[in-house]
Amino acid sequence: MDIEFERSLRSTLQAVTADAAPDQILYALQSLGWSELVSETPTAFALLYDELGKAAHSTSLIDQLVFSELPPALARCGVIAYPPPSRGHRPPCQLTDAEILVDGWALRTPNVDDRVLVAAASTHDGPPVPVELPPLKTLRGLEISPLKTFDTEDGWVRITGKTSRADTVLHPGTATWPDVLNTARRAAATELAGLARGALALAVAHVNTRTQFGRTIGSFQAVRHRLADAHVLVAATDALLEEAWRDPSPENTNLAFAYAGRAHRDVLAHCIQVCGAMGLSWEHKLHRHLRRGYALEAFFGPAEEVTERLGAELLLAQTT
Repeated sequence: MDIEFERSLRSTLQAVTADAAPDQILYALQSLGWSELVSETPTAFALLYDELGKAAHSTSLIDQLVFSELPPALARCGVIAYPPPSRGHRPPCQLTDAEILVDGWALRTPNVDDRVLVAAASTHDGPPVPVELPPLKTLRGLEISPLKTFDTEDGWVRITGKTSRADTVLHPGTATWPDVLNTARRAAATELAGLARGALALAVAHVNTRTQFGRTIGSFQAVRHRLADAHVLVAATDALLEEAWRDPSPENTNLAFAYAGRAHRDVLAHCIQVCGAMGLSWEHKLHRHLRRGYALEAFFGPAEEVTERLGAELLLAQTT
């Protein structure tokens, strides 16, 4: 992406994320020709998720990247049901001869006209199959309940229940469930980097205005060291993400996600430390960066589990 074009696009995204309510951001982007832009420049998504993180918005826009990389037959769905975190990378549903048993988490409440995309593992040990549920207004037997998470503004829901296979459309061979998670993790890792970057900016602004002993606390060496360490973590995350967007292999994406999750935690620890009691208050925005990041990492990770899986794959590669 051309540097000048990137600056212009980032400026536009900053304006959109600042002016539009979280649930109106996609509409605002579409009015600016977002679909045409990302069809020509897919990496524009990276700037979007970074800006969403900096603004600490809770949105369901991660699904937009996933749908953009899926075949058209699947992209007509409106919502994706991901596996609950306790189930790791396994598909969220089970496929029997007569029914599909649904148990997944979605980033927003589906509308009555939305088709929900899930991946179902066969009880006969076949590969996971992408399954398209018909519009929810035509279904019976599914329950949608709000999830209470660490991020009180996320709007996530749990979709559970069962429905007849005759009511669903199976898409074997069109996409794999690991591919879906790989794409979602790339978006989540980029948002985690933006959350850390936004938290660091808040902390820098605070220490440059807060005074003690007649000096701004940003002039104290201990504070400078904390913020310097935070900056290094953000810069290292950016380097891993740049490679993951250039080559979105599972290895690159999982490495970027695992590092971004741990970096986000460490950056927030540094920022809360230098902001003191103010950083722990409900009035300060820092808690939004912490809550959204912790919830997002748990949804698509957690980072420790992804790290362990990467390590196991490396060990397996060395022994074969």
